[in-house]
Amino acid sequence: FSLQTVTNERTPSEAELLEAGIAALDVQPEPYRAQVRADTLLQQEPIAGEVVERTTHEATGVTSVWLSNGVRVHIKRMTERQGEILGSIHVFGGLVNEDSGTCGLTDAATTALARPAGGGLSSTQIDDLTTGWKASVRGGSDADGLTIGLSASPDELDRAMRLVHVLLTAPTVEDAAIEQWRRGQLRTLETLERLPQGAALKAVIDAMYPMDDPRPRLNTADRINAITAESAQAWLDAQLGGPIEVALVGDLDIDRAIELAATYLGSLPARERVSSRTNIDARQMERPVGPIEMLREPEVSTPQAFVIAGFYGPDEWDERDRLAMRLSARILSSRMIDRIREELGLAYSPGVSSRTGTTWPGFGLFSVQTPTDPDRADQLADELLRMFQEFATDGPTPEELDVAVQQLRNVHDENVRSPGIWLRQLRTVDYLGKSLDDIGNERALLGEYTPSELRDIFAMYAIEGNKMRLVIRPLDAADETEVDPVVRKR
Repeated sequence: FSLQTVTNERTPSEAELLEAGIAALDVQPEPYRAQVRADTLLQQEPIAGEVVERTTHEATGVTSVWLSNGVRVHIKRMTERQGEILGSIHVFGGLVNEDSGTCGLTDAATTALARPAGGGLSSTQIDDLTTGWKASVRGGSDADGLTIGLSASPDELDRAMRLVHVLLTAPTVEDAAIEQWRRGQLRTLETLERLPQGAALKAVIDAMYPMDDPRPRLNTADRINAITAESAQAWLDAQLGGPIEVALVGDLDIDRAIELAATYLGSLPARERVSSRTNIDARQMERPVGPIEMLREPEVSTPQAFVIAGFYGPDEWDERDRLAMRLSARILSSRMIDRIREELGLAYSPGVSSRTGTTWPGFGLFSVQTPTDPDRADQLADELLRMFQEFATDGPTPEELDVAVQQLRNVHDENVRSPGIWLRQLRTVDYLGKSLDDIGNERALLGEYTPSELRDIFAMYAIEGNKMRLVIRPLDAADETEVDPVVRKR
């Protein structure tokens, strides 16, 4: 038996470790029970739905259809990776519908999708049945809902879509899967408690979102332990009736892909069409008024501080502001390498990110999040905010803007050849209220900004009421001062 841990008063002796190891071996495994081998995924073939609308966007080559039951499907043929098709099936709902009594259920319920089980078949039977497939189907969840991803060769797409149909009609949340999920969640919580990164994650969530809303937050141990397979199953069944948006990208035949979508997705129960108004009431959240200042001094295992400085940024569908802030982030990242790392030595990788609001409108975040020396954390936070203010006042130079435009155009040129990037763009395009025109015109739009326009857009977001200054540094054992964890002031 071996143990790797932090040296402290709780480190066990060799005898204690040996005793614990021997006790762990003193168990009686359950006898192996052979399961009946399955020979088919579907006991009955679905009745296909109809295509009621079909359009093709010439600039992007994307074909979009509405099925008769309200399912939305976007399809793009790409041959950059021959013999590969990628897919995403997004069911909107889940976490956005949770409250204090149901939080965590979405994540737990998607164990039925992560290791597929359903249609009267256990996960072991489906594993056995799908062994040898040139296809993979796995699901999970995000803040917007439940998602099933697939990858398949062209001749295996039919098989993959059959399994998707099973997971959307009769998934099974297994007791063993929930127990495994529970152990993993509790381990993650325990790990985050010991790490500065964990304290930083909690700080960002507490600073950005209303304190009384559990949905953006990590689940507590009590909540994790309270979730059962039965409660997760009931929640999953209820959420599967939400709007669906689908993307299929890769080496496919468009007509054949539409036919498979109509068969395995068009046969689902009718539902509302997805749009930018989907779940909009549940997605509304009151944004805290800043400036938001936070100091946290957790007991962590690593003598490292984290600084987060920034402000609320644009939403994903605000196309002009979104691109402007991406350009600003690129310019400021270069400036901060020169100033923060090279001149002042305050942080090694002070990269700037512009994360747009998606699930929660109004909750984009333009920020720097970086580790640093605990003794220099306050200096770093102040310098970051000073550089933001300087950019809001003076903006970029023409040379800085030209370089940033070319850099992002190079990224764009790479992205348009990537099926994975197209999949991410198309999987929620209607839900986010974006247009295929915006996607097709992005390269040209990047070159339309002037330095003064970029400055004005940046300054519109970098106002005092949007700002955040968060410092997370290890607790000094000699310092008994009580720290107010969150301060929000007008």
